[in-house]
Amino acid sequence: MTSARERIQAAGIPPDVNPHVLLVSSTCGGTGSGAVLDLSFAIRAELKRSGFSDDYVHGVLLHLLPRSAHESDKSRANAYALLSELAHYSRAGGHYPGERLLEIPPFHGNNAVFT
Repeated sequence: MTSARERIQAAGIPPDVNPHVLLVSSTCGGTGSGAVLDLSFAIRAELKRSGFSDDYVHGVLLHLLPRSAHESDKSRANAYALLSELAHYSRAGGHYPGERLLEIPPFHGNNAVFT
């Protein structure tokens, strides 16, 4: 299996170029809001393993309120949970514990989820 760096070099991209990653997700619940933070750390870990900077992982979080009151309440609760977790990981001294099953290492210190 080739590394990300080898695939990028094979594509003719100069070696001093760092990839920019843009994650777009919903805050309303479901797979997006449940996985976007783990996915950010997984991407950052892979970039570091491949010798790239992880300074260019950006997030776009979208929110939509459904028409029904019941669904709107769930949407707000899911957004609150996601944003609370995002704030926890992004604050100074924050800690992401890692995910052993996905081979995502822990991130310590001032490691904002997104740049």
